[in-house]
Amino acid sequence: VVLDRAAAVVDGDVVEENDEHEDANADDVGSDTELHVVMSADKESVKTPVAMDDDIPLADEGDETMTMMGSTPRPAQPLPREEPPEDAEEKARLIAHVLELQDTLDDLSQRVECVKEESVKLRSENQVLGQYIQNLMASSSVFQSSTPAP
Repeated sequence: VVLDRAAAVVDGDVVEENDEHEDANADDVGSDTELHVVMSADKESVKTPVAMDDDIPLADEGDETMTMMGSTPRPAQPLPREEPPEDAEEKARLIAHVLELQDTLDDLSQRVECVKEESVKLRSENQVLGQYIQNLMASSSVFQSSTPAP
């Protein structure tokens, strides 16, 4: 067992505290004693009993307890489902259709801009022509009133 800022606890008593990497093995402690390794860091505290014989139990065997305070497990994520080939073809067809619609929208947007510019130009020309017609009517004797001015 390699300890780093941990303590070896034998039968409830702290045997050794380490700040360095030192090896502690079952030979250092009697064969009938139970060895617990306790490590603390911030809000986490892990206490793991370790058997003293050659058979080291697995984490999911026996009554070993590990408590992690302040940490929550992540929820399980579903596996991505495999799509049948028909769905892939349908997806490709829909993507092609969306791209075609985007191109059409771009073309229509450009057309709208051109029509707006042409409309502004024609309004300006209509205003100039309207002013010209008013000037012609004012200077023409045909459109003058038939009553003499006093």
